Amino acid sequence: MVAATFMTATQASAALFTFETDPFTATTPFSSVASGLTATFAGSSFADPRAFEISYNSTSGPLPLFSGLTQSFLTTALGSLDPSSPLSITFSQAVSALQLNFALGDRSGSLTLMTNAGGTATAVGAVPAGYNYAEGSLSYSGPAFTVATLSTRAASLAVDNINATPGAASVPEPATLALLSTGLAGIALRRRRA
Repeated sequence: MVAATFMTATQASAALFTFETDPFTATTPFSSVASGLTATFAGSSFADPRAFEISYNSTSGPLPLFSGLTQSFLTTALGSLDPSSPLSITFSQAVSALQLNFALGDRSGSLTLMTNAGGTATAVGAVPAGYNYAEGSLSYSGPAFTVATLSTRAASLAVDNINATPGAASVPEPATLALLSTGLAGIALRRRRA
């Protein structure tokens, strides 16, 4: 007798990290919690782990610095030893989809995401009318991961509105468990008789 196990996927709700409630000028590494998901942000341990800080997109004056980032965002720290340091985000549980807004410290460039599950995504930034820096959105959906690394060749990087969707958890259906239990009990009974 062969028993097959069928799984039902359960999907948790997405977590949005906006840095609005994190301490202003907090430097990496630090953790933030949204919808029960913890994300730990850190600079490269090889170059400068404190390479990123929370900054403020001033709305006073003629224009804010960036059009696609909210008031508080995570950016390359002033005085960083390595302004091109990659940003590492470690999640407390597996994530299968990630979307974020970004800005680069140049008028052109791209942002690359690499996951510890082998997934990658790249987005090219463009300068919005009336602004000075390339901005864009990056989206990833694929194999679930716990660590994402963001890198660019631009002079600096800023990210905001990080929307992380926890990966589907496999939960056996009750009928499948009953079938599996019956099959195992039958095998055990048959061995006792033999």
